[in-house]
Amino acid sequence: IGPWESMHHYRFSDIYLASDDQDEMELWAEELDGAIVVVSEVTTGSSDIGAVPTDAAYPLSGVSANVIHTILTGQFLYQLPLMYSFLTGVVLLSALALASRVRSSVFFLAGALGAALLCFSGQALLFFLTQRIGNLLIPLLMIGTGYLSLQLLRAIENMQALRQAELSRSAYLKELEIGREIQRGFF
Repeated sequence: IGPWESMHHYRFSDIYLASDDQDEMELWAEELDGAIVVVSEVTTGSSDIGAVPTDAAYPLSGVSANVIHTILTGQFLYQLPLMYSFLTGVVLLSALALASRVRSSVFFLAGALGAALLCFSGQALLFFLTQRIGNLLIPLLMIGTGYLSLQLLRAIENMQALRQAELSRSAYLKELEIGREIQRGFF
């Protein structure tokens, strides 16, 4: 139904006192025709007040009214199977792996952050349009772990390339030294 202010509120005493007047009872019957009435005490200091995600002091009879509304309208939240979240992570991780092979580290980091933002935005859109809740943790963990793993792989490849270059340089210098030794021996 929404916030407390969006619900119709009536004083119980007004309805109770109208029970003595037939005309006034007919007015109340028209007003409340087809409605479900939740009766509660919401005076200052009552204990029927609690915290909900949208309000720190919400009358708990409003929670009951929202639960009744959800049941009657069938507007339930549904959780997607974990396989959908896993497949989302695999697709985003695959795109990230391709990006890591052809671009710089800065572009790769931007791609990882973009993939995480895309995942979050997609989950939010899915929730607001279809009342479906997906697991956001699985794809984000896959993206984060994949990013760190691919960066580690890049670092190892760079160290191997530097080591290979150093070995080639050492071999070249050794051959150059041997060539100089041979030249000194002949001249």
